[in-house]
Order: sequence, then C-alpha cells, then structure tokens
Amino acid sequence: MISIRLLCDAQKIEYSVQVGSGLFSFGGKSSTRKSTISLSDIYNISNYTNNPYGKLSGFSYSITAQAQKLTRINNIIGLQLGYESLSSKVMINDISSDLMYLDESRVTGQTYLINHFINLFPYFGQRLIICSLKVDLTAGTDISFCTGSKEDGIAEYYSSQFKADLNRNYPTIDFRLRAGLTCYYKHTGLSAGYSYGLTNYSPILMGVYAEEYSRLFRFGIIYRI
Repeated sequence: MISIRLLCDAQKIEYSVQVGSGLFSFGGKSSTRKSTISLSDIYNISNYTNNPYGKLSGFSYSITAQAQKLTRINNIIGLQLGYESLSSKVMINDISSDLMYLDESRVTGQTYLINHFINLFPYFGQRLIICSLKVDLTAGTDISFCTGSKEDGIAEYYSSQFKADLNRNYPTIDFRLRAGLTCYYKHTGLSAGYSYGLTNYSPILMGVYAEEYSRLFRFGIIYRI
C-alpha cells in the first residue's frame, strides 16, 4: 500500500542544478501551424516568414541553478535562475514572390523561431513523501528576460531552396504562470512542468492587433548538491 504523508523536518536550504528540454510553442488567436515565406526583391533585405509564431515545437533546452528553503512543515520557498533557448515551429506551405509564379502545392519547408532567455523563477510549494520518493509540488511566475529572437526558415520548391534568416522583435520580459512537479530519489530527480505566457509577442502594427503568447511544457533532470 502506498502511503502519502508530510515529512516534518528541521528547516534547511537545498541547492541543486538542472538540465532540461521541453515543447515550446505559441498560443493565441494569431498563432498558426502553417505560414508563407516571402521573398525579398531588395538585395540587402532578407526573406522572411509572414507569421513565424508557430503552434508546433522545435528543439529547446535549459540550464538552471536552484535554491529552496524547506520549512519544518515542508512548505517550500525557492528561487531558480537559468538560461533557456526555446524554439517553436511553423510549417511552410507557400512562397510569396513578385518576381515569379510558384505552384504552392509543390512547396514544402518549415521555419523555427528561436528565442533566448535569462529566466528568473520565484516559487512556493509543498513537499510530500511517497514511499522512498520526495515529491515537490510548486507554483510561481517565470520572469524571462529575452535576449534575442531569430527565425531560421527554409522552403523547398522542386530542386530550389529559399531561406528566411531574420532577427525578430521580441518583448523585453515574458511573464509566464508556471506549475511544476519534481520527484527526488536521494540526490537525483526528474522534473516536469508547464508555463503559460501572459505577454503578447506582437506589437500593434498599422491598426492590426495580433495575439501570440508563449506556451511551454518542461521536463528535466535535477541533481541536489
């Protein structure tokens, strides 16, 4: 029989490091699964993806350090600081050009939007004991300082390839509500969580209001020092 109980212990501070990955994408009414690469006819202006804010996920990774205080009744107060590279994906199903006509049914490709963050995560929670496992349930807010955003896209049309390589505007800070679960066995553990972005990535342009918000499923490996 599995028993669940609170572990009453002396107050202490735990330190740990973590490496992780995840599924990063965008939600909101303007995010999309498919988009178009527009070809520039000006030499010094890059091709670009009409809407790079994809509902699909690319490769993401993170490296973080964490400190948390465990009280006598196993309440948790913690702070996590780390670096994140988060990538979303949109499929390319058309190429737009003023110089030639292209049959969209022959177009394939994808664009990744890669965002870099310094992330601060203050949180609170509760520790439970399930058999020999220590289980931390936590909630808080990601305060993610964006340091860059770049699209990396490619469209293929028969034997020709067209690339989109462009730095994108980005919000200074992405605020995300976040909940997580970490299971420890001795000094090692597995973590999982979800972050729900509240910051709109698109500004108001020419009277058009777009909405794209970050979404992130997290998982990682953690080691307590």
